[in-house]
Amino acid sequence: MKVCLLSRSLYPLLGGSETYVYAVAESMARLGHEVIVVTSTLPAHYAGRYSYPFRVVRVPGLSEFNSAQAPLSTLVPLYETLKLLRPDVIHVHNILLGIALTLIAKSLPESPGIVFTDHNTPMPDDRRWISGINCYEVELALGRFLFQHGAYDLAVTPSECFFSWALKCGAPVDKLRLVRHGVDVDRFSPGPAAQGMRRRLCRDPNAFLLLAPGRTVRRKGILVLLKALSDPLLVSRNVHLAITTSENTSEREFLSHVAEIIGCSSLRDRVTFLVDAFTPGEMPDVYRACDCVMLLSRAEGFGLVGIEALAAGVPLVASQSTGIKEYLEDEATGLAVDCDSSIGIAAAIARLVDDPVLRMQLSRGGRSLVTKDFDQGVMIRSLERAYTSVLPESRRAPDRRLAGTLLNGNASSAALQHRI
Repeated sequence: MKVCLLSRSLYPLLGGSETYVYAVAESMARLGHEVIVVTSTLPAHYAGRYSYPFRVVRVPGLSEFNSAQAPLSTLVPLYETLKLLRPDVIHVHNILLGIALTLIAKSLPESPGIVFTDHNTPMPDDRRWISGINCYEVELALGRFLFQHGAYDLAVTPSECFFSWALKCGAPVDKLRLVRHGVDVDRFSPGPAAQGMRRRLCRDPNAFLLLAPGRTVRRKGILVLLKALSDPLLVSRNVHLAITTSENTSEREFLSHVAEIIGCSSLRDRVTFLVDAFTPGEMPDVYRACDCVMLLSRAEGFGLVGIEALAAGVPLVASQSTGIKEYLEDEATGLAVDCDSSIGIAAAIARLVDDPVLRMQLSRGGRSLVTKDFDQGVMIRSLERAYTSVLPESRRAPDRRLAGTLLNGNASSAALQHRI
């Protein structure tokens, strides 16, 4: 099967949707499918060459179009690229690229099957959804148009939160499928970190090391975490914070603001601020090098970094926003906190510093949950079936055995035992 993943950006730009697309492309290629990721050109400051275990085709302006900052003429090179590639299936990611594909889909030769996934976190309380529009009513209009009238055969949602939101936006239930986010439980597994990794994150080998991975945007609670770090409870316990983030953000000014706060305060020696410092292959060791992962989002469609941390056996302190609640069970897989309470956050961290038995309990509980419910092998098997289901009859290989391809791809035993 020739699969095209259409995404606004890809590594070395990092984020939830980029991680998802990379994992899907890598896994599908490993199963023997021909995989092409069609994505935007890299910003000029990303010098150098990047290698991928799949084919990458870069189209200028896709990232800007996804943020409503590029003209409709961006559709021309996108159309020409897809026409030349002639994929069997296109899996398009996020609303505005889904609308772009809808506008040109009927002009593409041989009518490929189309799967759509949105990764924009819905924030109705804050009246925000799609980055770059800056008008909630218009964001809703665009999203509802795509879910109700878009040129897709199947909408795959990676969490219950996204599934419920798609229904609220009018998506036909018979065109919706829940395929939960997954993590490679063999790659993200407990164990010692690679030599030198902890020192890259924190120079003090005796510090209790917190990790805050992900984009630096306001809703993810980084400011309240910095405030908690100044609490006497944590100052006296030698707690250090490593922030691993990316310039791939819709809030560049806020990213600079956070860097300035850290550099000009007493936190300077207790916070390491790392921007685009790690490859996808290094991230398991980043988690293993830490003692606790922080995920304090006010709103989250899922929070992929949360299950990556749990898979690696690292205790999680997190808010109970909608998507995170799908894997955070207080006192079992992590500690739940009020994302607006720096005092409560500091108290939860102090508990973990003082209680190694609790840390081990949470590590085991989190790892057990992920291997049972969020195994990437299960996700890929479900996506492979979804792709096959939207193929035109003329393109379907006879008697194709999906389980066999998974065996050839060395999927985990949990995935092979799961029946979908």
